[in-house]
Amino acid sequence: MTDFTRITGSLLLGAMMVAALLLLPLPGPAMGAAAAEPGSAARLTEQRCTLCHGDYFYNGLRKTRLGWEITVWRMRISYDTQIQPGEHRKITAYLSRTYPASLGWRLLLWLPVLALAAGILMRWRFRRRRSAAND
Repeated sequence: MTDFTRITGSLLLGAMMVAALLLLPLPGPAMGAAAAEPGSAARLTEQRCTLCHGDYFYNGLRKTRLGWEITVWRMRISYDTQIQPGEHRKITAYLSRTYPASLGWRLLLWLPVLALAAGILMRWRFRRRRSAAND
C-alpha cells in the first residue's frame, strides 16, 4: 500500500466518522403548536399534509431543501394531492426551515466532493515530492 492510498484512506475514514457523529437528528416542534396563526405556512402544511398522515410523520424526518422539494413533488404527482404551485413553495420553505437536515447529513452530501478534492491535492503533493526527490 502506498503512502498516498494510506493517507487518503485515513482522511476518508476520519471524515466519515465526523459525519456519523453529526447525523443525530434534533427534535422538531409539534406541528399543531406552530400552526396558531391562520394563513401561515405551518397552517397550510397542516391542512394539506395531515390529510394522509399525522404530524408525527415530520418529527423523525430531516431533509435538505432539495429533499423536501422532492418529497412534496412526489406527493403532488404520485398521490394527486391538492397542493397548488404557490402552496408548494410555502410548504417546502416551512418544512426545510422547521425540519432541516442535520449538519452531518449536509456534510455527508458534500463528502464525495471533498474526498475527490482531497485526493487530487494529495496526489499532486505526492507527485511533486517524488519529482523533487528524483532531481
